[in-house]
Parts: sequence; C-alpha cells; structure tokens
Amino acid sequence: MRRLTLALIGMLVTVLPTYAQDYAWQNFAAQDAMNTLHIQLLRQTIEGSQSPGSSAPTLPPSETATTYSTSRQVSAKAQRQFLDFIKERSGDEAEQAVAGIFAQRAPQDMWAELVAADGLAPGDAADAMASYFALNWVIANQQPEAEFSLAGVQRQVRAAMQADPAFQALDDAGRQEFAEVLMMNFLLQQAVLSDAYVRGDAQMMQQLAEAAVARFKSEMGIDLRTLKPTSAGLVASAP
Repeated sequence: MRRLTLALIGMLVTVLPTYAQDYAWQNFAAQDAMNTLHIQLLRQTIEGSQSPGSSAPTLPPSETATTYSTSRQVSAKAQRQFLDFIKERSGDEAEQAVAGIFAQRAPQDMWAELVAADGLAPGDAADAMASYFALNWVIANQQPEAEFSLAGVQRQVRAAMQADPAFQALDDAGRQEFAEVLMMNFLLQQAVLSDAYVRGDAQMMQQLAEAAVARFKSEMGIDLRTLKPTSAGLVASAP
C-alpha cells in the first residue's frame, strides 16, 4: 500500500471520528452479501497462513465475478442513504458538510484518486473491498506509513466474493451499491486517520484502532492485529 492514509480529504474530518468507523448498510440490497462475505474472508485469511509462499487464493480469481457497470441513479441512491446514515449518527451539521463535499466531487472519484497508485479502480467491487480491508489493517495496527502491495489482497477478496453465493446473486446495481458504500466508508476513515496522524493525536489513533479491531472481530471473526501483508493477501500470522 502506497501510504493511502496520508492525504487529507478537506472537510470530511468534521464528521465525528467515532462514526467514521461504522458501516451504513441499512436498506441496501448488498447487506446480505456483506454479511455472508465475512465467512469467506475469514476462510481466506486462514488458508493463506497455511500455504506459505502462496501467491494466489484457493479459487482461481475471475474479474467478471466482481465487476459492475456504473449507473448515476445507483450512485445517487447510495449517497443519499449514506448521508441519511451520517445524519442519524452525527447530526444535521455533519450530514450537510459531507453532502456539500459530495456535491462538489463524487466520492467514487475521490476514492479512485487515492487508490490509483495501488492499481485499484471503480467498476470492480473487489477493489473497493481490498482498499477497505487494507486501510482497516493499517488503522488497527497503527501503521499509517505502511507500504505493501495490494495485489494479493485484491486476489484474496475477489476469490472470497467468487465463493459467496449471496454476492454472486447481486445484479449490477447491487454490486455498485456494495462497492460505493465501501468507498464512502473508506473516505471517512482515511480522512480521520490522516487528520489524527498529521496532528500527532495518539489518543485518537488508538481509539480508531480499537474500533477497527472490535468491528472486524465482531462481524468477521478476524483479528486484524494478528494478520500480516503477504503475497497471498492479509493472512493470519503463524502461531
């Protein structure tokens, strides 16, 4: 990863940091897919640790299993529901601040600029999940200057999605929602971590780390602090 966490995203840091650690999956068609994908990601982290030197997940990756066509209508719906989530958790001022930023520039475009150097791009849900997974590893392990290739994480995530019947059942709109909600969560988390890092706020970085660890343990059964970046992705360290 090429220091994804060092770029500030303007006023996004005005959103309360604790809420930058939450999913906004209510009422999304992709909610069931995200829930079942957790099981597949857990399997991939375990299998990767059992295959030292492996450069690919168990299943042969297929890009068509995770790609989608982009619709402006779907983007508008995803952004509106995400903003409603921000309003519910952080209040009117935070919702208006984020809405103002999204009106100036689409969140998927901001995300694309941040991850382009890592070979990721809109149009592939695996790329969105890979960036989110890697960023949360950085947050949990408090390594904002970590640099490692996301190619293995991308293959790992794609294989998990390919093995997830709920994700494979999604249509283009569902996959786009899935990806763009992850992108928006990524932007908020990245902005808050960047702000804390630049200011040297060790307490905030610790709070963000604890939140990331707790969420991944609860939702995926994965302890981010026990994972390490490898050519096979983020895999469990050998005992």
